[in-house]
Amino acid sequence: MIICHCNVITCGDLRKAVDDLRGEDAHAMVPPAGVFRCCGKRPRCGSCMPLVSGLIREELSSAPPPK
Repeated sequence: MIICHCNVITCGDLRKAVDDLRGEDAHAMVPPAGVFRCCGKRPRCGSCMPLVSGLIREELSSAPPPK
């Protein structure tokens, strides 16, 4: 599913970016701008930000608990 139409970024692209940004640190901050940077893009119109933020929260909440 395409989340950002301006940059043609899919849900899968964003999930991978969140995982990449977290790396081994379960407490890492994952801001939307960092997710876009990880995808090699920049936010444009911003209408996708609520979806991007929700996807980040969803991805972080489904991650294994920190040790």
